Amino acid sequence: MIHDKTEEEARKLSDERLSKFEKIIEYDNRQLREELVPAYRKMVDLFKDSMWLAEPETKKHFKPLLEFVELWERHLDKSIPFEIIQALGHGEESLHTFYDHLQKKHDELREKLEKGYI
Repeated sequence: MIHDKTEEEARKLSDERLSKFEKIIEYDNRQLREELVPAYRKMVDLFKDSMWLAEPETKKHFKPLLEFVELWERHLDKSIPFEIIQALGHGEESLHTFYDHLQKKHDELREKLEKGYI
């Protein structure tokens, strides 16, 4: 009896708040489609166009970045289901080593500039 009431209350609360959760999902999807993936695509294009300037240790980060962007673009194009992206463990965490590397290189170059080595 208590279990049924709790389950019924949970279902009622879920139904009442569904539209709010749908709005959150719609916002996140729009942001991914209109802002985030295009920004990542610009990163890929800049990286590709400037590859000749990149050090070997930086170049190794290109493939993971490209794969990250390609999977999201395929998902937005509806040519790969979201469940596949989830199953692959696809997320920005895969780029953290790249971000750390960029920060390290930035700091090294800034230090050289401050010391007048460049």
